Amino acid sequence: MALVSCGECGQEISRLAEACPRCGHPGPGRKSGLSTPNCYTCKRPATTRCQKCGKMSCAEHLQPINMIVGRGSSYELRCDDCCREGNAWNIFYGLFYFSLLAFILLFVFCR
Repeated sequence: MALVSCGECGQEISRLAEACPRCGHPGPGRKSGLSTPNCYTCKRPATTRCQKCGKMSCAEHLQPINMIVGRGSSYELRCDDCCREGNAWNIFYGLFYFSLLAFILLFVFCR
């Protein structure tokens, strides 16, 4: 697979890519004459999907979020609604793990 540099951010992307996954700039694989869907927030052409719900968006209206997944984490681009939901889950998991750690420490040291 041949790679080229994105004209906007410089990241290497496939020659067949319709848009840069990092910044959303139209890629060399974009077919001319085809209409693209509009962003769910503004009227610009949508180039990227929310990784949770699939809403089409311009790169400006997707927010990066680091989600806790099992023992690790996952970096995702999400729309505003899914990002708020993800932040709420991250807070819940953080409080859960903190409470669990506090309970274990109290059990071990207060015997």
